[in-house]
Amino acid sequence: MSMDTNILKYRAFDEIVRSGSFSVAAETLGVTQPSISRMISDLEKDMGFSLFERDRNGVVLTGEGQALLPSIRNLCDAMLHVKESVMEIKNLESGRLTIGVISSVAAHWIPNIVRKFNEEHPNIVYDLLIGDYSELREWVLDDTVDFAFTSMSVSEDLDTNFIETDEMMAVVPKDDPYADSEFYPMAELEKHPFMLMEKGGKAEMREFLDSEGLKPDIQFQTWDDNAILSMVEHGMGVSILHGLVLTRNPYDVKVLHLEHPGYRHLCVAKKKGKRLSLAAVRFMDFIKYRNGCEDE
Repeated sequence: MSMDTNILKYRAFDEIVRSGSFSVAAETLGVTQPSISRMISDLEKDMGFSLFERDRNGVVLTGEGQALLPSIRNLCDAMLHVKESVMEIKNLESGRLTIGVISSVAAHWIPNIVRKFNEEHPNIVYDLLIGDYSELREWVLDDTVDFAFTSMSVSEDLDTNFIETDEMMAVVPKDDPYADSEFYPMAELEKHPFMLMEKGGKAEMREFLDSEGLKPDIQFQTWDDNAILSMVEHGMGVSILHGLVLTRNPYDVKVLHLEHPGYRHLCVAKKKGKRLSLAAVRFMDFIKYRNGCEDE
């Protein structure tokens, strides 16, 4: 008997076993009850023995049907896997990716990654959601995004893959007394108005300051790095920003290493145990192009 022509019959057999009813199985498969009865009759004719018996509780497998059940279920599962693989391949050509990012990744990494990815997969559509670390974590956990670029410090309950370390840098006006130094003294951070990049709550930058025992005079707080850079450029104070934020910095400020350096560890994070689409898995292969060329 032909394997291809009997796949639907095998599925009918499996659904009848699961539901204990010809009519329920027919509804599940979207066929009529006479059609599903005919499928089972054809199977029994091909095999030369009965598969089901009827009793007061519905239908039950014969001994022969029970012996065939594991093999038929394996076949149905394999065909479902084939269909899922076909859909993934199609989605790789014309699917959609929803990615969570911090703003610096959106500005400096995503364009390079997407440009290279699009050379091989030009029809993917992207939804880019920009948030802070806590928002990104929640979006990953509730499946709002397929995956996110974030900091490993807030990703303990996620599956993460480390990407790179991002150094915290002092940002000061160009006429600061230490503007031409290689390192900015930690004590100087308390002597000027401080521009804090933070969205709300005690986050990464404030924790770093606390770890250094510093209590700067925070006079301006925002999640917008451009606003902070502009304030520093106009001599309104000093700040600490991550190196990635300062990529292609257009502002007339001085950027210095800190006397006591601090870092964040950037990663790509997904929900624990989540099976990513083929498009998402392939996208990961292109993260190496984030800085415009393949990392050595």
